[in-house]
Amino acid sequence: KKMKISINNMNPEIVVSAAVFPQLATAVSKYAQNWYEWLSKGYIDKIYLMAYTTSNDDLEKLLNQISNLRLNDKIVVGLKAWDSSKKYKVDDINFKIKLSKKLKFAGISLFSYSGIRNNDYFKNIKF
Repeated sequence: KKMKISINNMNPEIVVSAAVFPQLATAVSKYAQNWYEWLSKGYIDKIYLMAYTTSNDDLEKLLNQISNLRLNDKIVVGLKAWDSSKKYKVDDINFKIKLSKKLKFAGISLFSYSGIRNNDYFKNIKF
C-alpha cells in the first residue's frame, strides 16, 4: 500500500505490477502473495499470473476459478511457452491463448523468449 502511494506521488501514470503464483490459497500461505487483496484494494494495478502448466485442463480449471473473482481486467495470464522435452506442442499454447482471450483477461504473456525461439514456435503461435 505504501509503495503504491509513493509511486503514484512520483508519477500516477506508472503501472504497478507483480508476477505471482496462480493458485491464490498457496500464493497467500506459502509465498505471502495475496494478489486478490492487492488488486481489489488498489495496492497494485495488474498481476502477471505465472500459470505455467502444460495441461490445458488444469489451466482451464484455474482460469475459470479466477474469473469468478471478477478481476480479469487486471490479470495478465503468463503462459508457459517452452519445453525441453519437445512434448509440449505449439497447439497447446494456442489453446491457452484462445482460452485466456475468451475469458477476457487483460492479456497474455509468454515465457520464455528463448523457449519459444529454441522450439521454433514463433511462426505458429496465434495471437
